Amino acid sequence: MDFEHWQLSEMESLSSFPLDYRITPELQEHCHTVQDVKPYLQKLYASTVGVEFEHIRDEEERLWLYSAYE
Repeated sequence: MDFEHWQLSEMESLSSFPLDYRITPELQEHCHTVQDVKPYLQKLYASTVGVEFEHIRDEEERLWLYSAYE
């Protein structure tokens, strides 16, 4: 991450930025510096996910969902 491009220090505290709707309490809890944000967002949005289709009674539809999701 190119912190200098954004005129940030990688150890800069998130509390030094105005808190608005984009900085949620959960983000504040897990990210204390600018450097913490990227790994947190990668874990949140780019890691594995789980889906559940077993509640769908139509077997053909459930199997289609499994294959389409992959």
